[in-house]
Parts: sequence; C-alpha cells; structure tokens
Amino acid sequence: MRSEAHYKNIPSTVKPALKKIGSIFVLIVVSIILNQYFDEKYYLTDAFKQTPFIYKLPVMIGTLLTMMSTYCIGFSFMDCSCIASGLSYNGND
Repeated sequence: MRSEAHYKNIPSTVKPALKKIGSIFVLIVVSIILNQYFDEKYYLTDAFKQTPFIYKLPVMIGTLLTMMSTYCIGFSFMDCSCIASGLSYNGND
C-alpha cells in the first residue's frame, strides 16, 4: 500500500507491536520466577493449615499472580497481534 491520499496518515505499527512484545517477555520472566516460589500443591499440606492467616495471605496472592499470568500472557499476545496487524490502531492506544 502506498502512502497516498487518505492512507498518508496511517501510523506505523512496528514500534508499538515491539513494545508490547517486550512487555510480554517481561511478564513471562516474572511468571517463571514466581512459579519457582509459589506452588498450588502447598495449599494441601498440613504446614499451610497450621500457618496463621496473615502469613497465608502473601502466599495466596503470589499463587494467584502466577496463575493469572498465564491468561495475561495469552491475552497480551492476542492484543499484540491486533496492534501488529493495524486493526483499530490509531497511533495512541
């Protein structure tokens, strides 16, 4: 497509797509690191049952973030594909 007439003002999608891919890889690295420390099977142990609630809370939040990151990574890849293809991209969002 040539940059003529009303196609002249179409923004480039390369930089925003690469920026989104970079943020996805940061999320992947954080997810890998968190997965080493938080395991869902810990909830089934007697040690978790004996732990006071105030100490259970950070473990539960960390496990929630590791489980949630799986879906966030998938949706971010979907968002990146829309940005890279130019669908509904206006140069700002």
